[in-house]
Amino acid sequence: MVAPLTPTANPEVDSLTPDAYPLVMLVVHGEAFRLKAIAAPTYVFTGWEGDLTGNDTEVTLQVTHEKRVTAVFSLITYPLATTVEGGIGGSILVQTVPTADGYVIGTEVGVRADAGEGYRFSHWSGDASGSQNPLTIVLDSARQVTAHFVAVSASLWSWPSPRRSGRGWSRR
Repeated sequence: MVAPLTPTANPEVDSLTPDAYPLVMLVVHGEAFRLKAIAAPTYVFTGWEGDLTGNDTEVTLQVTHEKRVTAVFSLITYPLATTVEGGIGGSILVQTVPTADGYVIGTEVGVRADAGEGYRFSHWSGDASGSQNPLTIVLDSARQVTAHFVAVSASLWSWPSPRRSGRGWSRR
């Protein structure tokens, strides 16, 4: 006697697709059958659904009747944390909107440091460096960037009065 086993993947990825495995496998009744979920490079295995539960990537299933099993995979996501040094001087605008879980691995995220009145952007620190603004960060892991702003010193410029000698603008 044989029992059908129907493996599927959600979403369909390389490890368990109709191209890689038959849609229905015929297994000898009562036979133990090993399943292994192998995630594609940008996915992570999150668990089994259907006639099999849990989140172990390798499982043994006793097939005594028709079974339907789904391997569930999710895209790998990472967070991007942004801070302004000291909390003053400006803000950071993140130009790419994340998913509910963060940014999908490999996403290019644009960030821009916007200086407040009386400040100028100085540099980045954390997982970014230099003074390029705006900046693109590739999310291949959790990232944290800090924007640094410096106060702009006030300079007064005036035109010389007719009573003074000199030409052009002068600093006071």
